Amino acid sequence: MLDMVIGKNHPLRQLKSFTDRMRDITPEGMIDENVMGLVDAVHRHDKDANANFLSPRFMPIMPEKLNTKRRLLSPDMFSLYRDDSDNSILPLPNTLEKVGMKANDRDSVLELVMDITGVNNVVDDALDLVKGLRKQGLDKDLV
Repeated sequence: MLDMVIGKNHPLRQLKSFTDRMRDITPEGMIDENVMGLVDAVHRHDKDANANFLSPRFMPIMPEKLNTKRRLLSPDMFSLYRDDSDNSILPLPNTLEKVGMKANDRDSVLELVMDITGVNNVVDDALDLVKGLRKQGLDKDLV
């Protein structure tokens, strides 16, 4: 849609480097230029399109869809699913199992955590949205 409005050669369509995007959203001088240079160096030597830098995920309910190779200081903390990756810090199901909780107790604790944090409401709202899209015939656009 953006291509139709502004054309493919418009400056808004030009790709910016990760550090240029960081400079746009952070106050001047907040991040040292040496750090930006390091991130640029990592970016030049890897062809992965996505980079996560200082982007921790707290209590994610699902694994990240895109397996990003460059995750600098971006761990998954207290994930609500079983996760054995190196990027995960204290996934709750694994932690509760290692403390010696029985399966039904682990499920109850996870259910309580999900209820308290509002995850259940968010998931219900998302499912309602998908149902509404299906009624409108727009569900084929979802991947």
